[in-house]
Amino acid sequence: MGIAPGIARNQRKPELEAVFLGDPDEADFFVRISDLPTDVWEVDINGLWIEKYGSWLIHRKAILPSRIRLLDR
Repeated sequence: MGIAPGIARNQRKPELEAVFLGDPDEADFFVRISDLPTDVWEVDINGLWIEKYGSWLIHRKAILPSRIRLLDR
């Protein structure tokens, strides 16, 4: 996260040490609720260990840059 606050409740620390993954249809919602400019990234999850956390999908490790692609800025 660096110095950027989280989108959910403008938190300054992660809710969980994990990468939260969402459905592409949810991206617009998170962009709209953010107080700051928000990028939307696509993640190649093939071969990654994905877990269910409540209603979310998460990956508990950093995702390599080669697995992500900027979709919208």
